[in-house]
Amino acid sequence: ALRDAEAKLANAQAALNQLRIDMENRLREKDEEIENIRKSSARVIEELQRTLIEVETRYKTEISRIKKKYETDIRELEGALDNANRANAEYLKQIKNLQGRVKELEMLLDEERRGADDLRNQLAVSERRRVALGQELEDARSLLEAAERGRKNAENELSETSVRLSEMTLMVTSLTND
Repeated sequence: ALRDAEAKLANAQAALNQLRIDMENRLREKDEEIENIRKSSARVIEELQRTLIEVETRYKTEISRIKKKYETDIRELEGALDNANRANAEYLKQIKNLQGRVKELEMLLDEERRGADDLRNQLAVSERRRVALGQELEDARSLLEAAERGRKNAENELSETSVRLSEMTLMVTSLTND
C-alpha cells in the first residue's frame, strides 16, 4: 500500500510538474503575445503622432498663409477706403465751391435783370452777357451734377469697402481665434 501511495504521489508530482511546465509555457506565450501587441500599438501610436504633427503643421502653415493673405487684403481695402475718403472729401469741396459759384452766378443774373430795365439803350450788350452767364450757369450745373454723381459713386464705394472690410475683419478674427 505504501508503494501504491508512493506511486500515486510520484504520479501526482509528475502531473503537477507537467501542469506547471504547461502553465509556464502558456504564460510565456501570452507574455510574448502581449509584448507583440505592445510593440504593434507603440508603432501605431508613433505613426499616429507623426501624422498628427504633419497635419497640425500643414494646417498651421495654411492658416498662416490665409492670415497673411487676409491681412494683405485688409491693408489693400484700408488703402482703397482711405483713397475713397480722400476722393469723397475732394468731391465735397468741389460741390461746395460749385454751389457757391452757382449762388454767385444766380446773384449776378438777378443783378443783370434789374440792370436791364435801367439800361435799355445797352440791350444788345446786356443780352450777350446774359447768354454767356446762362451758359456758365449750365456748365456749373453740369459740373455740379457730375460732382454729385461722383460723390454718390464714392459713397457707394465707401459703403461697399466698409462692408468688405468688416467681413475680412470678422474672418481674420475668426481664423485667429480658431
